[in-house]
Amino acid sequence: MNLYETLSFAQDVDLGVRKNAELYLNELDKKNPDKFFFELIEVFGDESAASEIRGLAGLILKNKIVSFNQNEKNRNKKEKPSSIGNFFEKETKELLVKIFESFSKIARRTASQIFAKITSIEILEGEDKHIFKNLCVLLSKKKSLHLHCSVLETIDFICQESQNPLFVKNLTGFSEEILEIIVNSLKISGEQNLEIKFAALNTLNTFIPFMVDIINKKDARSFIFKLILDQLSKKEKKIRAITFEILGKIAQDYYTFLDHYISVIFDFTILTLKGDDELVTLQAIELWSTIADTEFELTTNSIQAINEGRVPLEYSRNFILQSNSLLHPFLLGFIKDHNTGYENDEWNCCAAAGTCLNLMSQAAPSEIISNTIRFIEKNLLMTSSSKSKEGASLAFVAVLDGIGSKMLYSHAIKMLPLWQYYLEDIDPSIQSIITWTIGKICHNTPYILRVTLDRIIQAIIINLVNQRTFYKTCWAFNEILQVYGKEGLADWCTEGVFFSLFNFIWFQEPENSMIDEIFEVFCSAVLNSSVRNKNRIVVFIPVLLLKLLESTKIRNCNQIRKIQSHICRVLGCIVQRLGKKINPNLIEQLIKALILIVSSIRDETINWTLEEEILVCLGTIIQKSQKKLFGNLGELTPFLLKCLENENNYQTCSLAIGVIGDICRTADSEIELFVEQVAGIIFSILKNNNTISSIKPLILVCLGDLSLTERFLSREFYETVVKIFKETAAFLEDFENSDDIEIREWNLQIKESVLEGMVSIIQSNQNKIQKNESAGEKLKWVCKFLFKTLSNNRTSRMSEGCTGLVGDLSLNFHFFRKTLTKCPWVRQLLFESKNSSINKIKTLGAWAYELVIN
Repeated sequence: MNLYETLSFAQDVDLGVRKNAELYLNELDKKNPDKFFFELIEVFGDESAASEIRGLAGLILKNKIVSFNQNEKNRNKKEKPSSIGNFFEKETKELLVKIFESFSKIARRTASQIFAKITSIEILEGEDKHIFKNLCVLLSKKKSLHLHCSVLETIDFICQESQNPLFVKNLTGFSEEILEIIVNSLKISGEQNLEIKFAALNTLNTFIPFMVDIINKKDARSFIFKLILDQLSKKEKKIRAITFEILGKIAQDYYTFLDHYISVIFDFTILTLKGDDELVTLQAIELWSTIADTEFELTTNSIQAINEGRVPLEYSRNFILQSNSLLHPFLLGFIKDHNTGYENDEWNCCAAAGTCLNLMSQAAPSEIISNTIRFIEKNLLMTSSSKSKEGASLAFVAVLDGIGSKMLYSHAIKMLPLWQYYLEDIDPSIQSIITWTIGKICHNTPYILRVTLDRIIQAIIINLVNQRTFYKTCWAFNEILQVYGKEGLADWCTEGVFFSLFNFIWFQEPENSMIDEIFEVFCSAVLNSSVRNKNRIVVFIPVLLLKLLESTKIRNCNQIRKIQSHICRVLGCIVQRLGKKINPNLIEQLIKALILIVSSIRDETINWTLEEEILVCLGTIIQKSQKKLFGNLGELTPFLLKCLENENNYQTCSLAIGVIGDICRTADSEIELFVEQVAGIIFSILKNNNTISSIKPLILVCLGDLSLTERFLSREFYETVVKIFKETAAFLEDFENSDDIEIREWNLQIKESVLEGMVSIIQSNQNKIQKNESAGEKLKWVCKFLFKTLSNNRTSRMSEGCTGLVGDLSLNFHFFRKTLTKCPWVRQLLFESKNSSINKIKTLGAWAYELVIN
């Protein structure tokens, strides 16, 4: 199998074929990395190869170059560099420049990424000071469209490459040369060169943060602004759109220099808002959102500086206030005439206008909010059209968040009766927006609705039962329950809403999406219920159990399985909310119902959503109920084992591990055989290299939980698990200095799991350990592990785990207590922990300090 075929198989739809191809590529790399590198170069430069194959070859090349550079940093300078390093210096760029002119877009883009990666490394290390001059000369000699766009894209990638301060400083030194390439590209005329202009503007957009030195020069600044503003007069829509985006970046980074150009920007904005393509209009509105946000921040900083007795370094030029008379009516017009997609949070001109209006109301609150209120009062009248009422409601919500919530209170109270009337109206065109408005008010400023809450809830329930604007009504009711539920202000309607909606589900067979929304309301009603509402919530259990049992008689029905999963979720919420207050007989019946569901789906295609909800419900029951109720759990053993064995499904496997851990902490002798089977599966998962890495931390914690059962108090199990933790700790040392954020986070999770598992093992075996001091010989590696963990990760979660383990080791082993007492790092850890601002760590630290130091 040659390299072309292997790269093709690595992108096959079949998972097995892909994995085999990836393994073969790794073998080639390990066997002869230099040869593999050259072969990749050959494939990447082959114009006759498929674009996908060339693209993958280029991607592997890019990763190898990054890896090579990382290895070179750690290489002894006396060692001879590899041939890859020589190739890196001499030939790669020449090949990439040739590929810049390729007909394959994928190959050109990948070549730009590789060139950018190499150049970024050289810029960071202060090498190749003529790179951009050479590119400028190259573009002046060759007039190739693909070459021009590829060079510009390369510069774009370079500017995105790193936020390292040294890299930013070094790249800023090339700002004039880079700007020369961009400017020359913008000066190219001709319709066929539109793509070059767009690429140049796109690169300029990314390059703006590196233009500090140029912008600070008056003549250069004038030239750049003139060049940018000239693009707003072009007829091409995408050119004008990217130009407004560039001006937004400039407004954010160089606001101080806008004074001389803001009038021209404003004129072009008004022309655009009067009638242009939506994409251009959207960018124009976002520009003014940026200006408003910048001015609000400057005003806030100025006020803070004055209060602290300092002179503000910058001040707002009040561009928003000056533009209010013309810009504000346009924004309100967009909100009124283009109010579509608000219910889906779709980003369009209406949403952009609302965001801009909100930011403007914070930059110039008195003027903007006053004008907005006049617009709302004029358009919210009963005689107004539906579109006007919708626009008024949207405008109100737009300025409500932030400063507006304080200034609009009295006006909102006056407008509330109108909203209530429209909410009770049967006109569907206005009901949706009014329901959405009520939900938004409840979310942002709930105190406004408190006066007439009962009437609003009544209208929402009627609309819910009659299925008027169903989804928006469910969302608004959810907001009300979350805000007012625990105060008991919605208790009076809980029972009626439950039975009305439950009958609707069972007898009218609604759509699946409607079922989802209804059960969201149920869960919200339960979790946000008040203490006084306990009796009403308990009434739900028999009804839900009855329907759950009835549903087990129906086979292979997707909608029934969906309802079963939702009922399990609601029952889990009820158990979570009420806990041991629920009658034990109901808990027993609930466990039996779960067993019946598991039995009914045993022979069906796996429905992971239902199984996940069963696991969540079961875990809640075990955590919240009495231990004596768990006699029937043995019947769920096959189900739990099946979920645990599915280690490649993270959600299901992790939930099963959590339930098993809960069972172990409350285990009776009846389930010892079950726990032994679990141990066998866990050991096989740990040995499997193909298991999802995120499952491993949970598995390690589960090992500690298993040690809590009587079945595993044996010395053999103790030594096996300790050996696993020791090998894991040694394995982690290879990933300590990784630059990958995900790997570092995974490293921390594994360390936490080792710490937590070791604590469980020591605590569960403490009686035997105290009688057998030689058991401590197996744990001598722990001190080194604790020291390295704290040296590399001084986070609160690491401190907590290390403090607990130090305390348990000292409590159970005289050897460890004697050793740890002498360690300065242990004293420092315990001193920091007992003085921590986090109560849990503080308590743990005080206990360990007393035990170890005193």
